[in-house]
Amino acid sequence: MTAGEPRASRALGVILGLCLLVGAVWALLPRMLGAAGGPEPELVAALRAAELARAPIPVPGGPAFEPRSLRFDRFSITVDGDRASAVATLDASGSSGGVQVSSLGRERVGFRRRAGRWEPDGPLAPALAGALSALWQRAGLLSASAPDALGALVTAGDREQALRDARIDSVLRLPGHRWEPRAWYLRSERGEVLATEEAILTSSSREPEVRTGRLRLLPSGDAGSFVFAGGLL
Repeated sequence: MTAGEPRASRALGVILGLCLLVGAVWALLPRMLGAAGGPEPELVAALRAAELARAPIPVPGGPAFEPRSLRFDRFSITVDGDRASAVATLDASGSSGGVQVSSLGRERVGFRRRAGRWEPDGPLAPALAGALSALWQRAGLLSASAPDALGALVTAGDREQALRDARIDSVLRLPGHRWEPRAWYLRSERGEVLATEEAILTSSSREPEVRTGRLRLLPSGDAGSFVFAGGLL
């Protein structure tokens, strides 16, 4: 053993010890902040931890949203006993089933205190997940030539007009067609979501066609779900 080897071993041990210490502090940070300044810092710390974890966000009826980046900002927190909610803007990018997704808007995240620790109670991004769910349902029904089922995705006041849209018929009557989304760009404000879509319409009778469109989604009666307003294309 050379004279430098013990020194290198000690240095490696110090580095490993520091890594373990940082990990332990990070795991305990939400509780430490909660004890120091009430639940608000602990809730913010929980969202900051979610930003780093970038865990998949489930999408009802569709592929999970796989985040590349998440950033919460502009927090407004309400606490009611062992329950709380955090309203914040969320800037997110990632993919869902191969579709590129970029989203900016307000989210309301529910929390529940369990064993003295605040944890998310439900989806981390309910508006994003709900909008993606509606978009996936629409894409599937456009591919399946199901005009009656498509009507259920539209607000009652716009349903008849949306289904009379000649563009819908031009898609549904193509033989062997598929509606394949490539990108969705979402922006939510005051409860509604504006979506810009890039898609490919394929058919056995002609070359693939690039389609782009703007869609408007409104909250439906079910929490976290959306319907389309104005039209489907």
